[in-house]
Amino acid sequence: MTPLVDRETKSNRSWSDYFELLLTQYICSEYWLVFSYSEDMSEVMKKLLSLTNAKERIELQNNNFIKTKPKVKEIIDFEITKKWKVIQVIWTGRNLEIKTTSDVDAKHITEKLTRFSVKSVSWSGTWTLKNVWMKKFIDFYWVDYSKEYEEMWNKLKKYLESKWYDINILSKEEIKNICNKNYALCSRAENNCRPYQKQLNIYCCDGFNEKNLQEKKEILKYISDSKDEDLYVIIANEKNIEPIIYKPVQKFWCIDAKKIEAKISSDTAFIIYVDNEPMYRVESNCTNWLWISAFCQRVFLIN
Repeated sequence: MTPLVDRETKSNRSWSDYFELLLTQYICSEYWLVFSYSEDMSEVMKKLLSLTNAKERIELQNNNFIKTKPKVKEIIDFEITKKWKVIQVIWTGRNLEIKTTSDVDAKHITEKLTRFSVKSVSWSGTWTLKNVWMKKFIDFYWVDYSKEYEEMWNKLKKYLESKWYDINILSKEEIKNICNKNYALCSRAENNCRPYQKQLNIYCCDGFNEKNLQEKKEILKYISDSKDEDLYVIIANEKNIEPIIYKPVQKFWCIDAKKIEAKISSDTAFIIYVDNEPMYRVESNCTNWLWISAFCQRVFLIN
C-alpha cells in the first residue's frame, strides 16, 4: 500500500498544469507570440505519461481545451478593443504569491492584463474556488496557528526518534520525504495531525464570526477574487458542452448582504452563509496532502 500523497489522484496538479500550458500555447500561437514554456510542457507530459490512465486523462484535457479555445479568443479579442494588442502570455505556474487565482495572463501593450483562472475537470469533478494559505489566517480569522503547528511537528519528531531516526541531522523536507515513502509513518503523521486540524477549523470558524459585517464582506471578496477587474474564470467540464465563464467582479452578490455567518459542518470544514443561504464551504486541510505540511484552507462555491 502506498502513502496517501503518492496516490494517482494527486496527479491533478499535472493535468491542471497541462491544461493551463495548452491554453498558454494556444494564445501565443493565435497572436503570433513566443511560447516560453516548452520545457515545462515536456516535464508535465512526462508526469502524465507515467500514470496508468494517462491516455484518458490527456484525452479529457484535450477535449476540454478544444471547447475552451473559441471562448478564450472571443474574450481576448474583446479585451484588445480596450487594452490594445497582446504582447506576452504568462503562465503563472501556480505561484503562491500572485495576487489572484489567475493561471494564465495575457499582457497587453498598454501594460494591462487579461487574466484567466481556468479549471478543467471530469463530469464528476469539483474545483477549488480559492486556496487560503496559513499566513492569511491572522488577517482573516485573528488566528495565529504557528505555535500549534510546531507542536504538531515536534510530536512527530519524538515518534521518529523512538524509531531510531536521527532527527537532529534531518531537515523538515527530509522528514517529509521519509514519511512520504513509508505508509506507516504517513498514517502516523495523519493521525498526529487530525486533532490540530479539527481545532484549527473551530478557531477559524469562530474567528470569522467575530469579524464585523464589512470585514466579512472583504474576506468574501478575496475568496471570490471580486477585486480583480481583469480576471475571468473558465470552468471546462466534461459534462457540459460549453465551458462556464464568468467575471468574479460581476458575480459577487454579497455586497448588499445583511447577515453573514459561518457554521461548523464537520471536523474539517465550515459553511459560510449569506443571508441564511449557504454560499461557501471552507475545508481546513494540509497543503499537498502531506499531514506534516503547512495548513491551508480550500474554498468551494456551493451551487
